[in-house]
Amino acid sequence: MSDRDTIAQAVRVHLNQIGKTEYITDEVVVNRINAAQKRVNDDSGYYRADATVSTRLGTQEVTLPTSVLEVHEARIGTGSARVRLYPTSRGKLFEDNGNWEGQTAGTPTHYYLDGPVMGFYPQPVARDTHATSTAYATSAIVRPYTTDNGFTYIALNSGTSDTTEPVWPTTLSGTVTDNDIVWQQLAHTRVYIRCLKDPDDLANGTSQPTWCPRRHHETIAKAAAIDIAGGFDAEGGGNETRLQKLYQEYLREVADMRRLAAHRSTEYTPRVKPSGYSTYRR
Repeated sequence: MSDRDTIAQAVRVHLNQIGKTEYITDEVVVNRINAAQKRVNDDSGYYRADATVSTRLGTQEVTLPTSVLEVHEARIGTGSARVRLYPTSRGKLFEDNGNWEGQTAGTPTHYYLDGPVMGFYPQPVARDTHATSTAYATSAIVRPYTTDNGFTYIALNSGTSDTTEPVWPTTLSGTVTDNDIVWQQLAHTRVYIRCLKDPDDLANGTSQPTWCPRRHHETIAKAAAIDIAGGFDAEGGGNETRLQKLYQEYLREVADMRRLAAHRSTEYTPRVKPSGYSTYRR
């Protein structure tokens, strides 16, 4: 029996206990479990994680990884040099900046979301690949030629590159000597997204989810049952006492998960939602 089946059975047990005895189709239960899975993620922050997208090629819009459920915050750069990008919408940029898509490229300061597509303003600067035996001026910026590692490098002095490509450092502000040029890794070539990620193994219902311990499957079942029984207003008037009790249990379990999540990473950040969803240009 799959974990999905186990959770579905638990949902029906909770529904019976709170007096929701009318027939509920399997399709409804599965749909509510899917929604509950995301709700538990959302309420607890247990599976917030980083995803990365690259701006090194000057692409204005990129498709987010399919595992990303919701973007909370975007930062550009690496390590301690990360700088926050500010959320906005395509419509807002279009309104405030005229023909912003045609403006000068640079280091992105804002990001927008349009479904699974993430875009940047201003458009990132495209970088040429490194060339051997080539003269470079101070502050020239290149990306690796043989193996594009997702970073770019700035020349700290003028000079001529070596006859072979250097081994590029991937540590923050790392340097490498290339004949008589010293290249330093730049911190503004990748965008790190703090996001909710989809636990795929629960989505297909075939194995134990990796996003939380198995003991928290019951929390998902409670969330789905509460939703089916009348929503997350169980503390309001007119609700059955048993529904209120189930809701309180859910809140306690989510609080426990949140404490566990805090131990997983010290980088969890407050949730930020881009503004202006209604103004997206389709």
